[in-house]
Amino acid sequence: MRSLFRLYKRLDAGASEHRPFSRRWLAAAVVCLAVAGCGSRSFQPESAASVGLLARAEVQSEDGLTVRAAVPGREETERLFGVPLYDRGIQPVWLEIENRGPARVRVAHTSIDRDYHSPLEVAYLHRKSFSGPARTEMETYYHKAAIPRFVRPGETKSGFVFTNARPGTKAFNVDLFGADRNDHSFTFFIDVPGFVPDHAEVNFENLYTAEQVAEIDAAGLRESLAILPQYATDANGTARGDPVNVIFVAHGLDLRSALLRSGWQETPAGSESDKAPGRSVQFLYDRPPDAILRKGRGEDDRNELRIWLAPMRVDGRPVWLAQVTHHLPGLFGIEYQDPDLDEARYYLLQTLWYGQSLKQLAWRAAIEPVAVSEPVLGFRRRGYFTDGYQLVLWPSGDPVSLIEVVRLRWDARTGQ
Repeated sequence: MRSLFRLYKRLDAGASEHRPFSRRWLAAAVVCLAVAGCGSRSFQPESAASVGLLARAEVQSEDGLTVRAAVPGREETERLFGVPLYDRGIQPVWLEIENRGPARVRVAHTSIDRDYHSPLEVAYLHRKSFSGPARTEMETYYHKAAIPRFVRPGETKSGFVFTNARPGTKAFNVDLFGADRNDHSFTFFIDVPGFVPDHAEVNFENLYTAEQVAEIDAAGLRESLAILPQYATDANGTARGDPVNVIFVAHGLDLRSALLRSGWQETPAGSESDKAPGRSVQFLYDRPPDAILRKGRGEDDRNELRIWLAPMRVDGRPVWLAQVTHHLPGLFGIEYQDPDLDEARYYLLQTLWYGQSLKQLAWRAAIEPVAVSEPVLGFRRRGYFTDGYQLVLWPSGDPVSLIEVVRLRWDARTGQ
């Protein structure tokens, strides 16, 4: 500060005709000094062990291959890499691969994230935080921190893959390709520190008493669905909301795994939730959705899936009622809801199918169709139209081939 002050005094003492130039020179000097000060800090990352990342790693094994995986939260990531990677949308995934098999395996980084970042790309994005030797140390560290692409028999290799940050539980595959054409795929669903999903605040065990839950078999499901509500309401239960256009039959963990594998993202609990007081919320069974998941092209352009646990089980598997809608940013901050509910319903079906997360499906004629030319307004004053069919889905917690999905012959649909 003293040298900068003296510089200013000398400049200010100059001739008046040079004063404009001097001030511009001073401004440039101040900026240069400020940038140099920001870029001169040392690079001091912490180890994965000291951060506590390794202690909570999840483990899967198959045919002599063992994969351990963990995902650091925002603060942990900054300690590990010396810079706030999350601020640039980068989320590291830590892997350890132990190969006790007979052949070398190749790690497919794109199985974890198709658009993953290379280590030196990540370093380049944060280069302004350091200068000189510190920047070189950072680049070297990032390069060495990456998971190797090959693991030979008898080796154990560990490191990071720099993925794109997504809110909520981190869902990814780790595909290993063997030189002997013996390939393996491991699927992980990992909780990320610092994020609590909205459904974690719901006590599902106590939503209904045993007497309230209808226990039916698969043969009676189609007829029994008629006793469930077909429309949501407002919070007072007096005004009709959007129709229930999707029904799930699955255990809770299987449903969550299927949606996460298909790219749907959980929403946070608390004040940021769409279920927070004061918001216009759809209600079923006198409560807001038990879970809200989203998938789309951004915060304001998204498909939204709202899910409620119903008081019904089919051969021991819970039934879930759901609404899926498409939302876009509108004028004056007012959100626009796409009136074509069927398009959003088809989108959900395709994501689950292509995500290899669907065992079987059926179509059910549930409500009166609403013509495109005469949309209906719900209590939120959003118009909608629909062909009146519910999509009944049996999600799978384990991957299912696209060609193995079974379609039940319930209600025939034109063009389907």
